[in-house]
Amino acid sequence: MAERTKKTTRAKDIVRITERAANELKAIRAANSRDRSHQLRIDIEGEGYGLWLGPEQEGDTVVCSEETVLLRATPDVTRLFRKTSMVVDCTDHEDGPRLVVYPEDDPPPELSKSGKTRRSAKKPGKTKK
Repeated sequence: MAERTKKTTRAKDIVRITERAANELKAIRAANSRDRSHQLRIDIEGEGYGLWLGPEQEGDTVVCSEETVLLRATPDVTRLFRKTSMVVDCTDHEDGPRLVVYPEDDPPPELSKSGKTRRSAKKPGKTKK
């Protein structure tokens, strides 16, 4: 009986992984993987995304940084990412680094490169006469 091969596609322009996020993904996999065949997988979870270790599955999209496989996206995530160019990035959080996924044209405020900062309005001072 012939062995069935799994159909896996590669992400081209559906998601960009920043260098910092790529390093964090590699560290997560190294610290948690006990089975070399398991990869980090991303799927839709509630109103966000879930990340876990698991084996390759049919229909996965491979998300790479250079030639290193960083993630395997489920078909649902792939369809969503194809509609909007997405970014996987890493931010600092009080509990340590945190991975974030966002549309390329709508980064979260903590990653915005805008030079503008908000300041509270000052109360008018009394003038001396």
